[in-house]
Amino acid sequence: MEKMKTEWVTGEIPINDEVVQWAERTGRELAEAKLTSSNIRRFFGEMRRIQSDFERHKEDVPLLKAKLAYDVGRKSNERGIRAFYNILSPAIGAVEGQESNFTRFVKIAEAIVAFHKLYTDSRNDN
Repeated sequence: MEKMKTEWVTGEIPINDEVVQWAERTGRELAEAKLTSSNIRRFFGEMRRIQSDFERHKEDVPLLKAKLAYDVGRKSNERGIRAFYNILSPAIGAVEGQESNFTRFVKIAEAIVAFHKLYTDSRNDN
Protein backbone atom coordinates (compact mmCIF):
# COMPACT_ATOMS: atom_id res chain seq x y z
CA MET A 1 0.00 0.00 0.00
CA GLU A 2 1.20 3.44 -0.93
CA LYS A 3 1.99 5.86 1.90
CA MET A 4 0.32 9.24 2.20
CA LYS A 5 2.52 11.81 0.45
CA THR A 6 3.97 14.33 2.85
CA GLU A 7 3.66 16.96 0.10
CA TRP A 8 -0.12 16.67 0.35
CA VAL A 9 0.09 17.46 4.06
CA THR A 10 2.47 20.39 3.64
CA GLY A 11 0.49 21.83 0.72
CA GLU A 12 3.37 21.50 -1.76
CA ILE A 13 0.95 19.39 -3.81
CA PRO A 14 -2.66 20.58 -3.50
CA ILE A 15 -5.45 18.24 -2.50
CA ASN A 16 -6.93 17.25 -5.85
CA ASP A 17 -8.39 14.26 -7.73
CA GLU A 18 -5.10 12.35 -7.33
CA VAL A 19 -5.56 12.49 -3.56
CA VAL A 20 -9.17 11.32 -3.81
CA GLN A 21 -8.21 8.42 -6.09
CA TRP A 22 -5.38 7.46 -3.72
CA ALA A 23 -7.75 7.66 -0.72
CA GLU A 24 -10.24 5.41 -2.49
CA ARG A 25 -7.58 2.79 -3.33
CA THR A 26 -6.23 3.01 0.21
CA GLY A 27 -9.67 2.73 1.82
CA ARG A 28 -10.47 -0.31 -0.33
CA GLU A 29 -7.12 -1.96 0.44
CA LEU A 30 -7.53 -1.34 4.17
CA ALA A 31 -11.03 -2.85 4.06
CA GLU A 32 -9.60 -5.88 2.26
CA ALA A 33 -6.85 -6.07 4.90
CA LYS A 34 -9.66 -6.15 7.49
CA LEU A 35 -8.78 -2.94 9.30
CA THR A 36 -11.52 -2.67 11.89
CA SER A 37 -13.78 0.30 12.44
CA SER A 38 -12.80 0.31 16.12
CA ASN A 39 -9.13 0.86 15.18
CA ILE A 40 -10.13 3.76 12.98
CA ARG A 41 -12.50 5.23 15.58
CA ARG A 42 -9.79 5.41 18.26
CA PHE A 43 -7.38 7.15 15.91
CA PHE A 44 -10.05 9.42 14.45
CA GLY A 45 -11.26 10.40 17.91
CA GLU A 46 -7.76 11.43 18.90
CA MET A 47 -7.39 13.45 15.68
CA ARG A 48 -10.66 15.24 16.39
CA ARG A 49 -9.60 16.02 19.97
CA ILE A 50 -6.41 17.64 18.68
CA GLN A 51 -8.31 19.49 15.96
CA SER A 52 -10.81 20.90 18.49
CA ASP A 53 -8.08 23.10 20.02
CA PHE A 54 -4.98 22.75 17.90
CA GLU A 55 -2.88 25.33 19.74
CA ARG A 56 -3.48 23.60 23.04
CA HIS A 57 -2.99 20.04 21.71
CA LYS A 58 -0.45 20.44 18.89
CA GLU A 59 2.26 18.69 20.90
CA ASP A 60 0.04 15.59 20.81
CA VAL A 61 0.31 15.29 17.02
CA PRO A 62 3.59 13.32 17.03
CA LEU A 63 2.05 11.03 19.65
CA LEU A 64 -0.53 9.90 17.08
CA LYS A 65 2.25 7.75 15.65
CA ALA A 66 2.81 6.17 19.08
CA LYS A 67 -0.91 5.49 19.51
CA LEU A 68 -1.00 3.69 16.18
CA ALA A 69 2.19 1.78 17.08
CA TYR A 70 0.52 0.63 20.30
CA ASP A 71 -2.42 -0.75 18.31
CA VAL A 72 0.00 -2.52 15.96
CA GLY A 73 1.73 -4.11 18.96
CA ARG A 74 -1.55 -5.15 20.56
CA LYS A 75 -2.89 -6.65 17.36
CA SER A 76 0.33 -7.83 15.74
CA ASN A 77 -1.48 -10.57 13.81
CA GLU A 78 -3.82 -8.09 12.09
CA ARG A 79 -2.34 -6.75 8.89
CA GLY A 80 -4.91 -3.95 8.54
CA ILE A 81 -3.69 -1.92 11.52
CA ARG A 82 -0.05 -2.36 10.48
CA ALA A 83 -0.92 -1.11 6.99
CA PHE A 84 -2.80 1.87 8.48
CA TYR A 85 0.28 2.71 10.59
CA ASN A 86 2.62 2.44 7.59
CA ILE A 87 0.38 4.61 5.42
CA LEU A 88 -0.09 7.44 7.93
CA SER A 89 3.20 7.56 9.87
CA PRO A 90 5.25 9.65 7.42
CA ALA A 91 2.41 12.14 7.04
CA ILE A 92 2.05 12.61 10.80
CA GLY A 93 5.64 13.83 10.88
CA ALA A 94 4.93 16.28 8.06
CA VAL A 95 2.44 18.22 10.21
CA GLU A 96 5.41 19.88 11.96
CA GLY A 97 3.25 21.80 14.43
CA GLN A 98 1.42 23.69 11.67
CA GLU A 99 -2.37 23.88 11.95
CA SER A 100 -2.81 24.19 8.19
CA ASN A 101 -0.79 20.99 7.68
CA PHE A 102 -2.84 19.21 10.32
CA THR A 103 -6.07 20.35 8.66
CA ARG A 104 -4.92 18.88 5.34
CA PHE A 105 -3.85 15.67 7.09
CA VAL A 106 -7.29 15.36 8.72
CA LYS A 107 -9.10 15.94 5.41
CA ILE A 108 -7.10 13.20 3.70
CA ALA A 109 -7.54 10.82 6.65
CA GLU A 110 -11.30 11.51 6.53
CA ALA A 111 -11.33 10.53 2.86
CA ILE A 112 -9.57 7.24 3.64
CA VAL A 113 -12.09 6.55 6.42
CA ALA A 114 -15.03 7.32 4.11
CA PHE A 115 -13.82 4.92 1.43
CA HIS A 116 -12.91 2.29 4.03
CA LYS A 117 -16.52 2.49 5.27
CA LEU A 118 -17.84 2.19 1.71
CA TYR A 119 -15.76 -0.90 0.95
CA THR A 120 -16.29 -2.50 4.36
CA ASP A 121 -20.06 -2.15 3.98
CA SER A 122 -19.86 -3.39 0.37
CA ARG A 123 -17.90 -6.45 1.51
CA ASN A 124 -20.48 -7.17 4.21
CA ASP A 125 -23.35 -6.89 1.70
CA ASN A 126 -21.98 -9.76 -0.39
